[in-house]
Amino acid sequence: MLKTMGADDAPVLILSPNALEAADIGDFLLRRGCPGVITETRLNSASSPLNYLAHAPKLVFFAFPLNTNENKDWVKSALAKDWQIILINGDNTDPDFQSLRMISRPFSSSQLEAALTDMDI
Repeated sequence: MLKTMGADDAPVLILSPNALEAADIGDFLLRRGCPGVITETRLNSASSPLNYLAHAPKLVFFAFPLNTNENKDWVKSALAKDWQIILINGDNTDPDFQSLRMISRPFSSSQLEAALTDMDI
């Protein structure tokens, strides 16, 4: 299910199988003044970051487990496009993902705010 709120250009993309989690992050971002948020609860609906959006997102929150090649490939494709990514309960022990920011469940608004430090969001 794709939900668009706000402006279409340079949105924040939230990929999470948990609709409540995605809505919580989206609400936080909208209250923070982010002009556009897109959420997706199925990664197969967002099969390739190379052609998923008309405009590159400002940021991607990625909450799918990184224990499958499909999920890893999605993140690697997004990184190749220089997209900023924050993993949610992700495994950043993989050398390809060690530099990524990560938040762990349950997270608070202050933890979300800390994860966004030094980002233009």
